[in-house]
Amino acid sequence: MSTPPPKQLGDQEIARAICSQFEFGGQRFRRGQYVAILKGQVLAVGESFEEVQRALAAHAPDPRHGLICLVDTPAPDVIRRW
Repeated sequence: MSTPPPKQLGDQEIARAICSQFEFGGQRFRRGQYVAILKGQVLAVGESFEEVQRALAAHAPDPRHGLICLVDTPAPDVIRRW
């Protein structure tokens, strides 16, 4: 019986992994860097949004494809204390 191939992670799952572990696929990331992710792959890493946006636009002109994340520790959107 053969083993099924590993499931490829989606772009948002990769962004979450990068922000929680500061590494993905053997590559390390620093807080404050921007990362462009397209089709389950890290496409570009840079110090500015514009830098990685240009790389992403060159590979995927349709803005509905890919994403850019800012490497930072995840924080909840809302915290309530009663």
